[in-house]
Amino acid sequence: MFIDTTLVIGAGGTGGLLIPSLARLLAYHPHASAHLLIADGDRYEEHNQSRQLCGPQQLGRNKAEAMAEHCQSLGLSHVTARPEYLDKPALRRLLLHPAAGQCPLVVSAVDNDASRAAVIAVLEERTGDWLHVTTGNADDSDGRGRINTSTHWHGVLHSQPIGLSPALLFENIARPGDAIPAHGTCVAQAPSAPQLISANALSADLVEELHAVLDEAEAPEGECPRALVLRGSQRHFAAGFDLAGLDRETDASLAYRFLRIGLLLERLLAAPYPTVAVAEGAAVGAGA
Repeated sequence: MFIDTTLVIGAGGTGGLLIPSLARLLAYHPHASAHLLIADGDRYEEHNQSRQLCGPQQLGRNKAEAMAEHCQSLGLSHVTARPEYLDKPALRRLLLHPAAGQCPLVVSAVDNDASRAAVIAVLEERTGDWLHVTTGNADDSDGRGRINTSTHWHGVLHSQPIGLSPALLFENIARPGDAIPAHGTCVAQAPSAPQLISANALSADLVEELHAVLDEAEAPEGECPRALVLRGSQRHFAAGFDLAGLDRETDASLAYRFLRIGLLLERLLAAPYPTVAVAEGAAVGAGA
């Protein structure tokens, strides 16, 4: 296998951290071309400085162009930029063109399900080999980062499929509820982003909501339920303990969260009515 070209879509939080290291790896890897193309139509804004490779001098600049320039300053001269969002026609021009080579690598470092779905659809139109990696994201819109995702890879090698398409695993990629950004910044696109691959991680809020459900079921003035059914809201039942925002936790707050999860499981086990778990997809950690 030889990777002819690499395309990274998204140069923000995840992409910005990945691109310099990936570009250096490609420059010296015997089974890959050094050429790396960065595509992103977004610009750096002031709020990006807290979690992206963005200083005051980058504010207002296109992320793909600024990141390519940064890589070139490190001696990685084969890194280029495409300062635009990629819709299906643009993806087809890039990935179905002979210039894409025999085996392109595409990294979807985006927070937009429609973009992920478009990349998968176009790659599946190819007749040759390809590799696709979609990175994980977390929703930090309320400052708590309560939803995590994970990294998934799939593709075709030597005409044989490898891995499993995220579109088969996650409903929100198979049927996106958002749209591919066409212009503007992430803030301008806020109504349609970010859509996330949620996996029902046991955040502190979720655990307390489950305790509230049990409190209501056990209220002395209420009628005892015939049964309690637990079902995940997405394609996975539970992802276990929510590690998002771990750097903001103290030893005491972590101990309290573990205590509340343990008490929740004890209450479910001792409930005076049947409890049923409809576990679709993965059930990890306390969710198992």
